[in-house]
Amino acid sequence: MNTMRTMLVVTLMGLLLIPSVLKAQDIKVLDEKTVQITAQGMAEGEKNKKKREGIAFEDARQKAVLLLINDMLRSAEEKAAFEKIKDEFLKESNEFVLNANYVKKENYDKPIYQTTVTLNVTINRDLVTQKLIAKEILASAEAVRKELDRFSIMPYLDIANSDAEALKYKDLFYTRVRIFFDDQNIPTVGQDEVAAL
Repeated sequence: MNTMRTMLVVTLMGLLLIPSVLKAQDIKVLDEKTVQITAQGMAEGEKNKKKREGIAFEDARQKAVLLLINDMLRSAEEKAAFEKIKDEFLKESNEFVLNANYVKKENYDKPIYQTTVTLNVTINRDLVTQKLIAKEILASAEAVRKELDRFSIMPYLDIANSDAEALKYKDLFYTRVRIFFDDQNIPTVGQDEVAAL
């Protein structure tokens, strides 16, 4: 098992300005439902050290959940839909976090009153997925399957870039490809059907 841990250093402004800092390689998969993410949180301005640590701790936990969600969202539509509910969703992030352990803690008092914490956060990815599906941000596996069932495949031989020998056998090519797809129960569309569309 790879014991090396990558560290994600994200400041509050960096998270807002540079979401590309959040990368999939910062996610360590523990099992099919659980991941571990190293994230950093920060709090400034609060003079009470314990309160500052609590704010920084919560900031790191939320950033870990956000990193996972950013990895799960693929399309621009999903990202835009999540952006609308992001604040509400992150308020509920504690339900996804199974464990959070300190890796590092730094406190600076006068004059800036700043605390930075680095945590290893264990998250139930399955719960996050279910919540994103319930909020209609992600499509369920059944919905994706229904969409895929609507598609057909059209075998295509690039005539312009094929040599003369290959063109002699283009009908054989189409027939063999169609037979293969038929054996796999994958519907195909031929050139005649496409022309009719």
